[in-house]
Amino acid sequence: MRKVKIDNHPINNRELKKKSGFWRFGIFVVDLIVLFLSGVVALLLKNHNLVSSVPTLLIQTRKMVVPSVLLYLGAFYFLDLYNPQLYESKIEILSGIIKASVLAILLLSAYEFLFKKSVFSRSYVIIQISILIPLLYAVRSTWLTHVKRANVAVERVLFIGTRDDIAAALASVRQNGLKRDCSIVGAVLSHNGVDEVGGVKVLGKIKDISNIVKDYAINRIIIVSPINYRKFVEEMHAQIERDIRIEIVPGIYEILIGKPDYALIADIPLIKIVREDPPEWYSLAKRIMDLALALVLIVTTFPIWILAGIAIKLTSPGPIFYKQKRVGQNGRVFTIWKFRTMINDAEKDSGPRFASKEDDRITPVGRILRKYRIDELPQLLNVIKGEMSMVGPRPERVEFVQQFEKEIPFYHERHKVKPGITGLAQVWGNYSTSPGIKLKYDLIYIYNRSILLDLEILLKTAKVVLQGTGV
Repeated sequence: MRKVKIDNHPINNRELKKKSGFWRFGIFVVDLIVLFLSGVVALLLKNHNLVSSVPTLLIQTRKMVVPSVLLYLGAFYFLDLYNPQLYESKIEILSGIIKASVLAILLLSAYEFLFKKSVFSRSYVIIQISILIPLLYAVRSTWLTHVKRANVAVERVLFIGTRDDIAAALASVRQNGLKRDCSIVGAVLSHNGVDEVGGVKVLGKIKDISNIVKDYAINRIIIVSPINYRKFVEEMHAQIERDIRIEIVPGIYEILIGKPDYALIADIPLIKIVREDPPEWYSLAKRIMDLALALVLIVTTFPIWILAGIAIKLTSPGPIFYKQKRVGQNGRVFTIWKFRTMINDAEKDSGPRFASKEDDRITPVGRILRKYRIDELPQLLNVIKGEMSMVGPRPERVEFVQQFEKEIPFYHERHKVKPGITGLAQVWGNYSTSPGIKLKYDLIYIYNRSILLDLEILLKTAKVVLQGTGV
């Protein structure tokens, strides 16, 4: 059972991030030292003669210890062991270290397989693991105490609801304790009420939410009374820049309508109504996948580039490539490259407008290139530059973005991630799919993105390309 902490004081969110950054860097340095020392000790215990032969010890350290340290750190990063909010109890810390150690052993085996040589002996791995697990557990448990004192990993919770429902929820929290370390910052009443409820300060009304979240660094909202969830979540996204974890105490209806993500505070079941971002390792893994796939595709499709260029030049006056300004992640504008599929200066008289399936501006060669997505191949260069990803919302033109942001609510949300060469709208939609519907595809991807979903979209894209049915 965790101690319930009431903290209704405003807090500097930048300082909280600074403390979190210090925690991450500190534990990374300690992990590095522990991993290196455990590797060296394992070498010495495995071969006592290395004590008297420093040059040999250095060679074995470079050959065995350095790779194992790097692979261990990779495993720790992959399993989010550097996220202070995911490992708040000693059981969670021990479980995380054991899981990371198992993953590291698998990585060590993969390393030997790829390089086709035996590097890590069984005895070395067993000794290193035996030293590592208790040492890392002791260090991280000690560091956890520092985290609690520094208020880094603590979730800052805001309750929303009626006076009676909030009071009942707080009474349950006090009676049953908490499953995770968190501070109850305050309450917001859905109707006019009092200055305090259940010993917690009332910080304002629902209309004040954006300022309360900012001033008190709220990162978790629990709604204990029925409200218009749809309107509330939409307003939250419109008013608050950073992502907030929002949960509700469900009624029978909420439980029956689908397959929700469940959470718990004290003995109260909660349903998440805002999905959290993927783990930190996802961005690194996705970038590695993007670079590898883009390079492979450039090499394997280069003959097609040559043929496409020759066909464009022979059948239509004008340049081979077509460049255009598009809006990318966080609203940054970049230049996208494509094989030209329309007549030269296609928008000279009409100005910017969408292409249609039967667009008379498209050249005969252009129709073939568009049908099999060949015109998109130069965007692999945008992927290598880091402006695009293989999978994501399609980048839109500046003029259309300005228009859609005025007409379509939450259109700006699609710019939270890198744009992609392909996406859900490209494999599920068609030419007649409206920008509003495509936005829903984009948001489904953004709030459910994972490596598995990326791979699924890439496989569906390959099918679309081969069938010649792409948007």
